[in-house]
Amino acid sequence: DDCRFWKKMEFRELDMNAALCTSCQAHRRKRAKAIAELVATEERYGRNMNVVKEVFMVPMRNGLVSAEYCEKIFLNLEELIDLSAVILASLKHQVEEVTKKAEWEDAGHRATIGKIFQQHLQDMKAFEGYCINQVDSTRVLNNLSKKSNLFKVFLQVCQNDDERCANMPLPAFLIAPLQRVTRYPLLLSKILSHTPQRHVDYAVLSDCLKQMEVLLDKINSATVIP
Repeated sequence: DDCRFWKKMEFRELDMNAALCTSCQAHRRKRAKAIAELVATEERYGRNMNVVKEVFMVPMRNGLVSAEYCEKIFLNLEELIDLSAVILASLKHQVEEVTKKAEWEDAGHRATIGKIFQQHLQDMKAFEGYCINQVDSTRVLNNLSKKSNLFKVFLQVCQNDDERCANMPLPAFLIAPLQRVTRYPLLLSKILSHTPQRHVDYAVLSDCLKQMEVLLDKINSATVIP
């Protein structure tokens, strides 16, 4: 159902004994690849956010700095960690379900990604609160590093000695949610560009893309430095 035309000279057989034109085959491959990229980057993002929590946040909460400072630095990071975990679990479940019935190239065509994001559009607003306050978070972190040598050494030890940090400083980790919410529209747009308009996922995915772009516009407008 990708297109109305069939090419008899260039095709591959599907489980329905039909043949797809080479252009449609390419779109299916690219859609599968785009979905795989979405899943892989979500997993990497979630893993990095958990590094922040385990390596930096927990020790700091255990008396290294005040609860007030922790709240100002990490904001609603735990809410974003939970959201990422739910999205990743849903994405992996969808991939597992479709790959039970077909090879991944064709399964990528069958996968419905839009519904997953549709279910979490309201939850995505958590990014807004985090990103809008991220500049203040960085300022608090920098000021605390200047005031406390102990805290400065703690950050350096975490960065240099804990292999999970891969020599990345805490500020580089803390900006990741802003980078992630910026990337969502790009990833969804890539999947949508290889989704036929008659596909069950097309309308929902298209709407989710628009909603994510609106959210990103709000964040960008609120974080513009005068």
